[in-house]
Amino acid sequence: MINYTDIAKTINTLDINHPIWTRTLELAYARIALAAPGQVVCVIGPPRVGKSRMSSIIRSMLNLSGIGIDDPQSLSIGVRASNCSTNGAFSTKDFARKAVVALNHPILSTSARDDTHTLIRQETEGAYWLALERGLPAAGKRYLFIDEAQNICRAKGRNGAGSVLDAWKCVAEDTGVVLVLTGTYELHNAMQNSTHMLGRKSFVHFPRYRVTREDISGFHSILQTYAGYLPLAPELENILAYSEYLYSGSLGCIGLLERWFRDALGNAMVRNSSIDLRALEESRACDTDLAITLEEIIAGEEMMAASGIETPALKVASQFKEPEAVSKEESSTKKTRKPREGKPFVCKPVRRTAGERVPGEVHV
Repeated sequence: MINYTDIAKTINTLDINHPIWTRTLELAYARIALAAPGQVVCVIGPPRVGKSRMSSIIRSMLNLSGIGIDDPQSLSIGVRASNCSTNGAFSTKDFARKAVVALNHPILSTSARDDTHTLIRQETEGAYWLALERGLPAAGKRYLFIDEAQNICRAKGRNGAGSVLDAWKCVAEDTGVVLVLTGTYELHNAMQNSTHMLGRKSFVHFPRYRVTREDISGFHSILQTYAGYLPLAPELENILAYSEYLYSGSLGCIGLLERWFRDALGNAMVRNSSIDLRALEESRACDTDLAITLEEIIAGEEMMAASGIETPALKVASQFKEPEAVSKEESSTKKTRKPREGKPFVCKPVRRTAGERVPGEVHV
């Protein structure tokens, strides 16, 4: 009998150290660990590639052995930037409140249930920011991790995102912490449009798996790892035979692939059977959602390449680009540009009779 619940828990906690993950983790950790106080490190990539999970692992790597990321002796705190204000806008006060909660600052009050994470809602936003600026160095924190940082693009005001980035930058400089931001490609636009971040930021691109030899090999290893835990039907035992189908439905993003497998497991649970092609097809994301997501990813990848932030995956992809050749037939059909006669803004010489000549005119 298949224990679907245990399999789902295993999939949720499964650590797959695939090639792109390993390369990005090593680069991001090196940038963060060696960053100077007040510096900003941005880990940017498409949705559902594992940026949040990577942040938690890096926070653990920065601590001494045996100290968890939520331990008071941890060298970092983590805050999720969420849109909790009116009409889904980003709220700087709500963010400061969450940061104070993560810091476990004395500004926290004790409720009737002795919940030390209940805040005095009457405190002003300035009080929360002041508590954060004083609390970070007092608690010995060296790193401030902010996840889903692209949500600052929903901040109110003409330059809402830039104002939020300026506030975060000031906190990092005043407290001497390293600011680590993780988010989608939308965050890159906000960072590039903020003049206050010039010379203070560095980017780490966390890409998806692309259609290159190296990436496809890594994607195959991930499929084989999942196949070792999932109850697959006999028709899916050779899962690599369906790699193109699984790639097109996940866009090369491991998080999307994991969600797909979990939903397929749920469909199989309803029928009390193994995961077959029917279960995969029923749980596959619709073409419209995939098209919108792919358009956003491609635009972000082109933007990162244009900014000179080249990843190993992009370098491999560039090796397989074939030069565009023009055939003889195409070249013969091209219109030849006529040479310009004379010089611009200079009148042509005019031949006139002796009685029609004008003083100062050029004669031939």
